[in-house]
Amino acid sequence: GNTIGGTLAADRNVISGNNTDSEIDLFGDQADNNVIRGNYLGVNATATAVIPRTGAGGHGITIYYGPDGTTIVGNVIGGGPSGGIRFIPWLNAAFGLTDYSDNSLIQGNWIGTDPTGTLNFGNGLEGIALQHGIRDTLIGGTNPGEGNVIAFNGTSAVGVYGDTSEPVYSTGIRILGNSFYSNGQVANALAIEITDSPTFTGGVNANDALDLDGGSNGFQNSPVLSGWTSSGGLTTINGTLNSNAGTSFRVEFFANDGGDRTGVGAGRRYLGFVNVTTNGAGNASFNPSFSASLVAGQSVSATATNLSTNETSEFSRWIGISTLTGTVYNDVDGDADVAEGGTLTVAGATVKLYLDDGDGVANAGDLLWQTTTTNGSGVYTFTQLANATYWVVVDSKTIAAPGYTAGGYVGASPTDDVWADQTYGVAGAAQGAGYLGASGALYGGKGASVSDNAAALATAEHVTRVALSGAGPAGIDYGFSFSAVVNTRGDMTDDDGSADRMQQGSLRQFILNSNAIAGTQTSNFSIAGAGVRTIAITGTGLGDLQDAVILDATTQEGFAGSPLIELDGTGAGAGAEAFNVDAGGSTVRGFIINRFGSDGIQVNSTGNTIAGNWIGLS
Repeated sequence: GNTIGGTLAADRNVISGNNTDSEIDLFGDQADNNVIRGNYLGVNATATAVIPRTGAGGHGITIYYGPDGTTIVGNVIGGGPSGGIRFIPWLNAAFGLTDYSDNSLIQGNWIGTDPTGTLNFGNGLEGIALQHGIRDTLIGGTNPGEGNVIAFNGTSAVGVYGDTSEPVYSTGIRILGNSFYSNGQVANALAIEITDSPTFTGGVNANDALDLDGGSNGFQNSPVLSGWTSSGGLTTINGTLNSNAGTSFRVEFFANDGGDRTGVGAGRRYLGFVNVTTNGAGNASFNPSFSASLVAGQSVSATATNLSTNETSEFSRWIGISTLTGTVYNDVDGDADVAEGGTLTVAGATVKLYLDDGDGVANAGDLLWQTTTTNGSGVYTFTQLANATYWVVVDSKTIAAPGYTAGGYVGASPTDDVWADQTYGVAGAAQGAGYLGASGALYGGKGASVSDNAAALATAEHVTRVALSGAGPAGIDYGFSFSAVVNTRGDMTDDDGSADRMQQGSLRQFILNSNAIAGTQTSNFSIAGAGVRTIAITGTGLGDLQDAVILDATTQEGFAGSPLIELDGTGAGAGAEAFNVDAGGSTVRGFIINRFGSDGIQVNSTGNTIAGNWIGLS
């Protein structure tokens, strides 16, 4: 074999600034038992800066077409446009030729960073890529100094790849005692990715019962962590592993400065390990303690290595000890004041927590992390969190109305035809394309004319961004009201996809709410803009007032004596009225009502007050 570099500084090669090929290439099955030690690849002679290449491609080290027994130890490898270290076997199915690279050792390298672990020398793709069926390779080790530090690389720290088209699988890959952090500059890039695709794909492998799935590294199941505590210099970690029955595993544990955006751990700080043996059902539990002091905001993750097959899993889902709490209020009068007397709280509302994928935008790339419901005091709590950016979402369709009339105006449950809209949010609550800078009024949530669909984060309307740091915040509060009219919609579109609710925050929906909630309800108009706000009524009139109600348009901000809310019946159809007042004791005040084919207001009951309206005027 060949020796490239050595144990002394004088033996070191500095190989940097070259064209499109790798800094070191080894080719063919005759080039076995090579040692690449102590070199600086892609960086300057003091390992303090990357030396840019003159071409667009290349790795730090590439092992091509079958060299076995390669040892790569103590190198600094940075700035490679295509990655740090890459192993590629020779596969030619047409001729029945295969030549793998087996029995390699990769230890004590700094890949994507310098020996202090602070400088960003990130390689363009993986730190280490084992492609198309590499076998029996050890990355890291169990002794001090054997672990690699792999950071700041473009995709995964380590990619273990197969190729189902051949088919070939990378097997016997142990990944032990390393430090992985700040890798994955693209979405879904895991610290350890194991896949049967020949290149990076992103995404987590799900555990399966008894770990029978097979594939690269056997698609070894990862541990499941249930909690940890840290006190008096000791950290205790609890969890379980389900895998092959009657088999021994090495479970390694790592601490991280926060929660990785992929939802599974990185592994910045190696804490230690425990060996476990699964029972006949494939289950093992563990609760080891390590000499380490961790604090709120940090997270813990783990890997499992099958001691029979020498195959390591991807990282587990990370777990922290921070919490995030808030209260969902029923802002009864719809004035955005949730501290005043008479304000209620909402029990049983669904609240979701999403983990941001790193782009700072609430979208489909973010991961649903936890779901909970508010308790009897309207309080929700998310636990086991770590430093990260999250999105808190309240599902407004799950907000029940107190005093809902059994049997209902349309439906028969407290939430199937009533619909509250948001009136209050805290700093970070989504408002249009931006966010509230301070707690206060937030009429209509993200978009006042758009109805909430919390089935997906991208279509949710009641969203708050939370950048958690440390123990976690309290007071991520929301206010909702069944009385708020926050938009100028007058159409008949069924935004809920049912015959019950119509459009959140509209006057039409307020009338549905009023008819279905016992007692006299009072509207509160808070429609954005200046001057007269026109609600164009289309399809049909606004419907029957079947329960006593106070429709008071003078509550609109800016009212100074002249009506500000216009109901335009041009599109309401022949014979349509704005309102049919069927319930006595109602009030209709402060509207401009015009262009209806029939009556502006039809009164079919007694004891009503109709005052301060301009009917037939504009």
